Amino acid sequence: MNSRDCLDEIAAVKGLSIRVLIAQIDARRTSSNLSSEIRAFVLDHNRTEHPPQRD
Repeated sequence: MNSRDCLDEIAAVKGLSIRVLIAQIDARRTSSNLSSEIRAFVLDHNRTEHPPQRD
């Protein structure tokens, strides 16, 4: 799954449009590069929502 697919899924779960979700990411951005911030957001979301399973 690529970043765009993940963003679509996250936006749907949150009940937001992709545009609004990206605007929220942009508003809290700490780096100068929005695409890097989006990738970091998706990675962080996946880590917190889908932690690795331990046996």
